Amino acid sequence: MPTENLGVVVDNIRTAGEMAVKTMPEAPLEQQVKMATKLNVFEAMQKMLRNSKIIQAGIANEELMLVGAVYNIEEGSLEWVGPHPAQESIVGSTLHVHRW
Repeated sequence: MPTENLGVVVDNIRTAGEMAVKTMPEAPLEQQVKMATKLNVFEAMQKMLRNSKIIQAGIANEELMLVGAVYNIEEGSLEWVGPHPAQESIVGSTLHVHRW
């Protein structure tokens, strides 16, 4: 029996998938899945940035970096996607250390 939390996770992934298809409707499925995965990582990062005062303060004071990555379980590789694209506006300050 699925739990309520699992439903939330699936909804988040579904939202990222729908955005990927909308952004690149003619792209092959593999590219859409890659895009959806990255969008899902950025969504998780956004939630951390918006909901954690500790993370917000650490980033604003340049004592902390929040960097997204995608783990490829088949290859055992990690693809760094970097900081959230809207990190500075979410945190509310210009961040010099966090630019990639």
